[in-house]
Amino acid sequence: MTRTESKRAMLHELGAVPAGVLALDISDGQITSISSIVNPDKLTHLGPVADFRSLPRSAR
Repeated sequence: MTRTESKRAMLHELGAVPAGVLALDISDGQITSISSIVNPDKLTHLGPVADFRSLPRSAR
């Protein structure tokens, strides 16, 4: 888990390739929102990323 400003984030990988990010907004020690980002267009700053749309439905 990593921290960015008021958020904590966890990187999900498929093998060694980033596949998504789970971000938590925390205020006063409480989780106030949870965001899951798996859109490869929004993860381009991580370099090459896995594309969930290319996975078979049974593997999701």
